[in-house]
Amino acid sequence: MRAALVRTFGTPPRCEEVDAPQEAGPGEVLVDVLAAGLHPRVRSAADGSHYTSRGTLPLV
Repeated sequence: MRAALVRTFGTPPRCEEVDAPQEAGPGEVLVDVLAAGLHPRVRSAADGSHYTSRGTLPLV
C-alpha cells in the first residue's frame, strides 16, 4: 500500500510503498482507501514547526 511517510524533520512527507496489514486485530476492520488528503498538521509536523514534531520517526 502507499503511505505518506516523514523520515526526517524539515522535509515534506513522501509517498512510499509500505507493507499492508495482513489482518485486522480484535475490534478492528481493514478498509480499502482509494484516496486521502494530508491535514495541514501533517505538513507542519514534517517541517518541524508543529509542537508534536519531536516524535519517533518515521511518521506514517
